[in-house]
This record gives sequence, C-alpha cells and structure tokens, in this order.
Amino acid sequence: MTSVEPTPLVGRDAELATLRALLDGSAPGAPGAAIVSGEAGIGKTRLLREFARAAAAEGALVLVGHCVSFGGDAVPFLPVSEAFGRLARDEPETVDRLREHYPPLTRLLPQRRLVGSDGAEGRLDPADLYEAVLGALFDLAADRRVLLVVEDLHWADGATRDLFGFLLARLAGEPGAPVVPVASYRSDDLHRRHPLRTVVLEWGRLPGVLRVGLQPLERADVAALVRGLAGGSDDVLGPEVLDDVLDRAQGNAFFAEQLLAELTARRAPSVGVPRDLADLLLLRLERLAPETRHVLQVVAVAGRQIDHDRLVRVAGLDDARLHTALREATDAHVLDRTPADGYAFRHALLAEAVYDDLLPGERRHHHAQFAEVIARQELPGGTDADLARHAREAGDLATAFDAGIRAGDEAMRVAAPGEAMRLYEAAQELGPAVSDARTAVELPRKAASAASHAGNPFRAVHLLEEALRRLPDDAAPDVRSTLLIELTEHALTLDVGFDVIQLARQALDAIPEEPPTALRARALAALARALSTRDRHADESIAYAEQARAVAVQVGIPNVEADAVTTRGRVERWRAADPDVAERLLRDSMARARESGDLPAKLRSVYSLALFQYESGLLEEGRRTFAEGAAIARDAGRPWAPYGADALVMCVQADYVAGHWDEALRTAESYPEAPPLHRAGLAMASLAVHTGRGATDVVRRAEAHRAWWKRDAVLGIMGGSALIDAYGTLGDVTAALATHDDVVDTVATLWNNRWFDARFRLHALMLGVLAGAVAPTGDAERTALVARGEQLIEDVRRVVEGVMSRRGSLGPESGSWVARAEAEWARLRWSAGVGGSGTGVTGAGGTEITSPTAEELVEAWRTSVDRFGYGHRYETARSTARLAAALAATGDPAGAQREAEAARTIAQELRAAPLLAELSALAVARPAAERRETDLTPREQQVLELLALGRTNRQIGRALFISDKTVSVHVSNLMAKLGAAGRTEAAALARRAGLLGGPADGVGGLRSDVPGENKVAT
Repeated sequence: MTSVEPTPLVGRDAELATLRALLDGSAPGAPGAAIVSGEAGIGKTRLLREFARAAAAEGALVLVGHCVSFGGDAVPFLPVSEAFGRLARDEPETVDRLREHYPPLTRLLPQRRLVGSDGAEGRLDPADLYEAVLGALFDLAADRRVLLVVEDLHWADGATRDLFGFLLARLAGEPGAPVVPVASYRSDDLHRRHPLRTVVLEWGRLPGVLRVGLQPLERADVAALVRGLAGGSDDVLGPEVLDDVLDRAQGNAFFAEQLLAELTARRAPSVGVPRDLADLLLLRLERLAPETRHVLQVVAVAGRQIDHDRLVRVAGLDDARLHTALREATDAHVLDRTPADGYAFRHALLAEAVYDDLLPGERRHHHAQFAEVIARQELPGGTDADLARHAREAGDLATAFDAGIRAGDEAMRVAAPGEAMRLYEAAQELGPAVSDARTAVELPRKAASAASHAGNPFRAVHLLEEALRRLPDDAAPDVRSTLLIELTEHALTLDVGFDVIQLARQALDAIPEEPPTALRARALAALARALSTRDRHADESIAYAEQARAVAVQVGIPNVEADAVTTRGRVERWRAADPDVAERLLRDSMARARESGDLPAKLRSVYSLALFQYESGLLEEGRRTFAEGAAIARDAGRPWAPYGADALVMCVQADYVAGHWDEALRTAESYPEAPPLHRAGLAMASLAVHTGRGATDVVRRAEAHRAWWKRDAVLGIMGGSALIDAYGTLGDVTAALATHDDVVDTVATLWNNRWFDARFRLHALMLGVLAGAVAPTGDAERTALVARGEQLIEDVRRVVEGVMSRRGSLGPESGSWVARAEAEWARLRWSAGVGGSGTGVTGAGGTEITSPTAEELVEAWRTSVDRFGYGHRYETARSTARLAAALAATGDPAGAQREAEAARTIAQELRAAPLLAELSALAVARPAAERRETDLTPREQQVLELLALGRTNRQIGRALFISDKTVSVHVSNLMAKLGAAGRTEAAALARRAGLLGGPADGVGGLRSDVPGENKVAT
C-alpha cells in the first residue's frame, strides 16, 4: 500500500489533511476513526494509499486488508486475516508473541484458513475473537501508532461488519487513541436493500467517527492527472483529446485513466468506452431485472437522460412495471432523478456502455420510436436537434437532413455556434444521400460562419475549400463566386497561405456589372479588403472600396457599405496627411455597421478603430475601444468570433505596453474555456509580462503554444519576442538566436513578405541580447556576435527604407523599436570594444566596424527613451536604465543616478525583476566598513572576470560602462588585495582563491551583487 504511485495525488489535499489529522488528534471534534465513501473509480484507494504512506513515513504501523466479492459469498474476517497475515510475513516474531497472548487470533491467520486445515480448534465465541483482535491492536500500539485500513466494505460479510463496528465503538471515541481504524466503501453499490446501508448510518452516529465523502474531482485536477499520465506528450494529448477525456470522465479518476489508455493505444482523437471498462460497468447491471435493463436501454438511446412522459411513451411498459423497473434502477444508483421530472444515468460512461451494448436492430428500433414521437409533436420539449439525431440513426436521412439544418439555425440564434457547426456538418455529410441543392452553397456558408464564430476559423476555411472542390465544372457562376467571396473573407482573418487577391478577383470577374447586385457589392468589398493587405495596392484598394460602397447603397445592404468604409479607413491610416481623415472614416463605418445590425461588420469596424488608435500611440483610447469590441462579441454570444477574439487579445497587449501588467494577466487568465487558437493568443500576449517579471517558467509557457506560431504570425511575433528576451535573461544567446530566426522565417512564409514591419521589434530585442552577452566572450566569438549584430541592424534599416518609401513615415511603435535597435547596436559595438588596437571587426561591406563615441552612445539611448515615451512603460524604463549606464561610462555620475532612479521607479511598480537586477549592477558596492580587506566589491568582481579573459582597461570600461581611469583604480585595488604584481598573476591567484570558479551567473558574464540572483549586464 505504500508503493510508489505513477502520478501524484491530485484534488484531494483537503481530504488527505483531514485523514492525517486523525493520527495526531488535531482533527476538529477530535474523531478517532474515519469512513471514506465514493463511487467506483473516484479515488478512494488512491487517497488511502497516500494516507498510509504518510502514516508510515511518520513511524506508524500500517495494517491493510481488503474485502473481496466472491460471487455473492464472502469469507468471514478476510480483511483482518489479510492484515495480520502481512504482519506475520514482515514481523514473524511479533505475530508469534501476539498468538501467545491472544490465542483466538490464531484462527484468523491465513495458514489456518487454507483448504485441508483440520479445524480441530472447535467453535470460537465471536466475543473472544473481537477482544483478541482489539487486544492485539493495542499491544502493537504500545510503542507506535497503528493505522488499520479496511477497503471495500460494501463486499464485507456480516461477521466482518460486526467486527469492524465493534472496533469503531471501542476506538473511535478516544481522541488520540493509539489505534486509528479507517474503512472505505462504494456508495454507488449501496442499493436500498444493501446490508451495509443501515450499518453505515449507525456508525456515523458513533462519537468520533468521521465521514469523508469523495466527490468528483474538479476539471482542472483531472486535467493535471491526465497530463501526468500522458507524460505531457503532445502526440497523444492535444487540447481536443484532453477536453474529450475530461467531458466523459466527469471527475472520475479511474475513468479518465482508462479513456486515456484507450486513446493512447488507438491513437484516435476519440474512442468509445474501452472494452474492459465497459465490461466492468455492465457487470453492475447483470443483477437487475430484464425489464429494468430494457428501461436503461431506452434511456441510453435517448441520450443519457429522459423526461418521464417520453419514457412512458417509448418504453412500452404499463405503469406498474415501469415504476418497478425505475425503482430498481434508482436504488442500484444506476439512474438518478432529475429536477425536471425525469431520469438520468449516474455517469455518462455508463450510458455509453449500455448504448454500445445494444444490437443494431434494437438501436434502430428505439431511435425510430423517438423520432416518431418528436416528429408528431406528441409531447412538448422535442427539438430539431433530437429529431435529426434519432432520424439519422433510424435511417430516415431526409428527415435528419432537414431537421439538422433547422437545428443549426436555432443554435446560431441562441448563441451556440459550436453546436451549430456540428449540426451543419452532420447535415452536410448526408448530402450525397439526399441530393439537396443546399449542400452546394448554403450549408458550407452556414457551417463556415458557425465555425468561425465558435473560434475555429481554420475549420471555416477548410469547409469552404471542400465546398469549392465538390462543385461540378458546370456550376453556375454565382454559386462559385459566392463560395470564393466567403473563402476570401474568412481567409483574410488568418495566415493560411492563400492568394486572397486572386481569389477575390476570380469572384468579381464572374459577376456582371449590370444590373447592380448584392453579390457584386460583396465581391468588390472583398477585393478591396484583400488589396488593403499590401501597401503597394493602397490606391486600388480605395478605388474598389468606393465602388463597393456605391453598389451597396444602390441595392440597400448597409453591412457591405460599412465594411467598404472600414477598408477605406484602414488604408487611409497610412496614407492620409491628416490622421483625422482615417479616424473619421473608421468612426463613420462604425455608425453604419451599428445601423445594419450585422455583427461581423460591427466587430471589424470597432477593431479597426482600436488598432488605428493603438498604432497612433493612443494606448488608453485603443485599449478602451478594444474592450468595446470584445464586449460586443461577448454580448452577442460570439466571444470568439473574428475581430472580437482579436480585440480581447489586444486588450492584453495594450495593457502590457501601458504598464497595466496585473490587469493584463487577469484578462489572459480569465478565459480557460477559450478555443485553442485564442487560448494561445491570450497566453502569448501575456507572455511578455511573465518575461518582464523574470518568471522561471517562461520557456515552458512559450513552448506549450509554439505550434500555433506556425499558423498565426501575430502569435509568433508576440511569443517569439518574449522568448528572445527570456533567453537573454538566461544568458542563452544560441537559443535566443534560434528563436529569432525561426520567428522571422515563419512570419515571412505566412505573410509572403520577407521585410515585414515587426522585424523592428524582433531585431532590436536580439541586438539587446547580443550586446548583453558580448563582453566576456573570446575574440572569435565576439567578432561573430558583432557581425551578426551588423546583419540585424542592416535589415532594420532596409525595412525602414521600404516603409518610408511606401508610407512616408513610421508609426510611434515602429519608430521606437527602430531607435532601440540603433541604440543596442551602439551598445554592442561599445561593449565589444571594436575599432581599437587588435580589436577591429570587418563588416559585410569590407569596411571596419567602429565603436561609437561616448556622445553617440548617450544620444542613441536618449533617442530610444524619447521614442518609447509615447506610452510603452517597460521599454521606456529599460531604455532609461541603459541610458544611465551610458552616462556613467561617459563621466556623468549624477545624470546616471538620476536616470537610474527614474528607471527603478517604473521597474518597482511593474515588479520587473530582470530590470531591477540590471539596475543593481550599476549600484555602489557595500561600504568599506562592512567589508574585509580581502573581500572584492561587486564591481571589482566584474572587473576581475573580464581581466582574467585578457581584456584591456579600455575594453573592460566599455563592457561595464565605466571610464578607463575608474577601471585602472579597480585593477590597482584588485592587485593589492590579491597580493599580485601584475594582471596575469592576479588572475592566477584569483582562480586559486576560488574567485573565478566557473561561468558567471548573469548575462554578459557579470556576477550579481545579490547571491543567487541573476543580473542582466548593461
């Protein structure tokens, strides 16, 4: 019972604490015994094993016995025999002594109960046996606590129940007694006539008996259990698989384990009830009457639960026989009564097992009965969804098709897009059998819209692709154009590799200009949107947007009119000399969209205005508008619709930038039910906060959602940026470079654009990692890092040229990251000491890379601070901290102190641990009065490490942002403290003294002045 378990105990901390309190008498009410109950598989044995392990670790003697079912018969006193039998094996001398003092105990030892024993002892008075067992337990407890565990009392015989009741009566009322009896039983096995049912009630009234009822585990606890069993393998445990297991297990740990084992074995996304588990579940039903099993079959076909009137209509039994069957099923804890005057299976898997056990003919017959009752509307409560399911399983496909479409429409009306998607797709599968024209366009459109609103936009695109592939070559032009428009609109919300411009042109080319039609207005609007994704097509996009607006006005479709105005506003945000033009257009589109009542149009217009505000540096206004968009989607019952879900993710991003980090985390963590794509989006948007606060699990958080980077470029940019920073804090330049290159390649592929704007941010962060790591490296590696930095800054400048040629200006965010990249490039060259004697590095163009002057270094960082001053709190503080370091290096300690304090104020407010560590590296060392003469100050330690690498005073000064004269003073102090005559001897003596034992803890080889705390070098 104390063997190592394969996974940790989850979700039972409170129950375990309650049981452990029995051993030291600290439990409320001072109970001395416990009865643990719960349904099969709920975790009783696992809990008791953990309790027993804890008791044994504290020095207690643990005796464990089990009751066993033998087809209706049970062996008297079996658990006590097992417990003392194990003790005889482990401590034979102890048991021999007990036999001498308590002779009746001999009759319970396993070897005296074997086949062939002579039974010469004669009849034993039960009272003598009970007293012997009690006396033996007290004897064992003379020098240690004793825990007696009896499992599965629902299988116990009468004699065992009487003995355990006797022990409870004698032991439970003594708080802190040396012997603690604990038992367990299955609550779902205690039907009305079960003998243990009344006994347990009597035991519960004994003073000192604690009742511990185990409820189903919380969903998060089962998820933790399943992840542990799966070993975290993504090959088996994807989000959909995990949700399927959690939904079906319903908090039962054993069921979850069995379902996972079956999924692992079959490598299928969903499977039926595992055969062994089904046999175990159905075994409980074999003792029930045939008519009871018939009723259970009807309820299983109904879908786990059923109202009483419908059961009467379908079961075909008179009232007396039906009531008898239902009474037996509820007494056996197979069915439960529902508040709505009906019945439901106690557990969903039991309903599945009963359904799977039906013969095909039985199944069709029952489904046909249900379909007939629903179709005739004989009883209230029948839905089209129920009719579609029963008709399909009964083979009435035409009825199933029509009912499925109606059910999907109803699901969309009641804000259940996920259910609508399932219903539409089920109807679509019947298309070949029913030959209905709606399968060509109407159903794919509806299914795609439902999928998109349910937060599965990739599914929406796939459904429309399939519909286009199914179209015959002679399909009507308007049919093909409709699907092409739908595909364009859905693809525009994703990075799916489509040439959306080509798709939209194909759709428009097949639609005549005259007469004006709604379809042509949609095609024009779709093409305008597609063209707006490329700056070089801005004029063409605006022209088509105006055409779309004009046609939409002619034919009276305000949602398309609003969409066209939104597109015009999105393009004008880059083109207009006066930004008020773009804002006016976007606000106009919002008003038109609200008037139209069209949710997609409203969401896109609001999101577009929010993005305009955010990109213009109006962070608070943008955040409020993003929140408005998310609220519109949520209030409409479509929180994961395109632009609604995007707005929610951008709320997190905006809060991060504005410095509202706690709010960003609250938002990101408030939607555990989000679809996988949007759960990843929220996680990646908040990852920068965890990185900024120095969380130790940033890499794990990033890797958990990294697969989505390959499908959504924005997630790659957000997640990759945070991960580059995290690797920089860890000092892992190789991992940071690998992440940077992977994100750049991924985004370039998804966007079909190698020179995208987000390179500013990615390159600036990577340059910062290189600058922080270059100082302590060898010459060859230092040269390589500088060369890579040159490549990055040249790429930044190339993107700047492209943006300026197309748009004429950089936005506040882009401009700040460009300034940051230039400042980090200056820091990299300064820290590497390039351009001096023996330190030259040749650039890609063949010219020598030179170090910036002190004035250029300071000015670069002042520019970075100023540019981030539009509202990016954290990056303003980081730039300010590095400006402080530059000022310290150029002889302005007062200015350095002033800037450092400004950065520290923000860092403390944000609880930005890595930045605080970076600032600590600039702090003054301990006062001399607090140091021994041979101690090194933190700055001297930093100088020593660089000196040992062969750096000159000039190189050391640039790496640490201090003057050459200050370095000289530190070197003189070092040699005096170490008793060295020269630099080489100082390094040798330091190594012998253990002052240079290994790689430095912080980025850039700079040790922290706080033991065990990593620092980021400046």
